[in-house]
Amino acid sequence: MRESSLAFPVVAACAVALVAAATYASSVGYELVWDDPLLLGSIAEAEDRGGLGAILTAPFQLFGAEELRVYFRPVVLLSLRGDQTAGGGAAWTFHATNVLLHALVSVLCFTMFRAYLSSAAALAAALLFAVHPVHTESVAFVSGRTDVWAALFLLIAAVCWVRVRHDVVERRLVWLAIGGGAFFLALLSKEVAFVLPGVLLVWDRLDPRPASPPFWFKRNAPWLLSWGIAIVVALAIRTGVAGVGFGASAASASPLLAGGLPFAAALCTTYARLLLLPWPLFAYYSADMLRATGLSIAALAALIGLSAAFFSPRRGRLGALALVWMAGFLLPVSGVVPLVGAALAERHLYLPSIGFCLLLGAVLDHLPSALPLRSTGRVLIASLGLLSVVLTLARTPTWRDDVRLYTHISETAPNEAWAHYNLGLALESRGRIARAERAFLKTVQVDPGFAEAHYNLGRLDLERKRPGDAVLHFQKAVEAEPGFSVAWNNLGVALTRSGRSEEALRAHEQAIAADPRNAAAHANLGFLYLRTGRRDLAIRTLETLRGLDPAMAAELDRALKQ
Repeated sequence: MRESSLAFPVVAACAVALVAAATYASSVGYELVWDDPLLLGSIAEAEDRGGLGAILTAPFQLFGAEELRVYFRPVVLLSLRGDQTAGGGAAWTFHATNVLLHALVSVLCFTMFRAYLSSAAALAAALLFAVHPVHTESVAFVSGRTDVWAALFLLIAAVCWVRVRHDVVERRLVWLAIGGGAFFLALLSKEVAFVLPGVLLVWDRLDPRPASPPFWFKRNAPWLLSWGIAIVVALAIRTGVAGVGFGASAASASPLLAGGLPFAAALCTTYARLLLLPWPLFAYYSADMLRATGLSIAALAALIGLSAAFFSPRRGRLGALALVWMAGFLLPVSGVVPLVGAALAERHLYLPSIGFCLLLGAVLDHLPSALPLRSTGRVLIASLGLLSVVLTLARTPTWRDDVRLYTHISETAPNEAWAHYNLGLALESRGRIARAERAFLKTVQVDPGFAEAHYNLGRLDLERKRPGDAVLHFQKAVEAEPGFSVAWNNLGVALTRSGRSEEALRAHEQAIAADPRNAAAHANLGFLYLRTGRRDLAIRTLETLRGLDPAMAAELDRALKQ
């Protein structure tokens, strides 16, 4: 470790934490968006099934689909449940936790950077991490905290390893235990944590500084044992207790194999561009947005060039260390393995950006000694930090609420039908019906077979007393999804209001065939039987309805007695 007074590290760490928290303070007032309610719903379902134990062994999934049983992150689920308990479900508690976690990670970055940089350069690098715009998704989006939790524990594990490797410290076993425990918790936070031992072992080979003990195997054997125990226990819990796999059911081939070199080039260069030139940023990256542009290729070349410039032992091979960290933690999301979800996301850069900030800290630490050059370099890096703050503050409100978020996604990824559909739902929930209808229409324009969008358009047509238009949308909904019982029932209602009773009867019958427990379909069918003079069939329907919905049954019974 570089020597310095005790006061500076403490003051610097507090400054880093305050800057990180202040930059994202506004997000504490944001709503729960996108996957957040679904994730909290899955936690509630798990708790209903088996209490806290069920949460700790539940897969990290949103929709309950078997093909999504590929992620296991009990630390994240438990933290979300804790926030829910502490704040009574209020959104601000979830966001406050995200901000606090990011501040702690930023402080840990400063702690680790001090092992390789001067205190001033370590402070600058940590401040850049604290305010980097590419982190907005991980911090401002509650569900994005998976990367923040993983980074927190991985940095604790890395700091312990660095301290034991470079310093002659007492209580090595204590540091070893803390590092191994942190690594274990990281494995239970996000799957990318499995990369850490490989990254640190490569660091050990590249780092030219003296280490204790001097022999590689003797130095790393205790860590290999510690990491091995953590991995075995985590895998035993994951596969043996929770029954969660590693994604074999999610896809038959990796995106890299499916897309080939063009996909790999687009992915790598885009990630490089986001680290060096983080604007524009997008909440969702569709397939047609992934391409290697001149700017992104130049960004990758610049990153590699900077790393090469600091490869020499004289400069601590900091460029090599930074590049190994970036590449190592990008490897799991580089298309080599199948992923569930977006092929590229800004949250994937939360961990790799630690290596990027280390690299820029090395640049600051090794600026030419000539005063004009050094001053100019410091001004440029300070300007980069201020620009990052401005861009982050401009970017964060995208995650304020569902309307802002889905408006952004539908504008930046206009070919994604689900974004227009979710925007429609968000607008309707706020009473902005006309805009919601336009969003649903855009959905079916992009994807004519989007059954739920047709259903919602039909429902809005019924509310606006346009049964003819409603019939057309409900028909398209059931054509796209023949088992859509609610759409069949509403089709029957629309046909009835259009004076097409016989067709309405068949629609309600189809609704019941798709879902025999659809009480509304039974009730509508009973009233329609009564209206068309088929009293015996109405009475038979009443008997079935009594076991499904007594209130609806009583209403039909009164009609029969009149």
